[in-house]
Amino acid sequence: MRYNIGLLTTADAEIYRCGSSTMVACAVWIANGTGSNRKVNLMHVPADETPDDKFALLDNASIRGEAHTQLEAPIVLNPGEALYARADAVSAIAMTIYIVPADQYFGGALR
Repeated sequence: MRYNIGLLTTADAEIYRCGSSTMVACAVWIANGTGSNRKVNLMHVPADETPDDKFALLDNASIRGEAHTQLEAPIVLNPGEALYARADAVSAIAMTIYIVPADQYFGGALR
């Protein structure tokens, strides 16, 4: 499943919350549509917790102007866990994530 997150703001935004089955974010695409370098945070927040930098997968990661990056390391999301993101400027960073059920990812269907 593909989730187009759109443009981030400077506030922590929930971009995906895992339902009742374990899921895997197998790719995260991050694009900077401005001409200036921008920073982005991506957090993997456990169930019953609030967003905090201590959960950061990316902590103020720099994205060059008019550039993009892609994370392809699997992020395993158990029920109730969530991904949050924020940027250092409004309407600068866009994000897309690809999420699949864990049994499909680890069962070899996507290898």
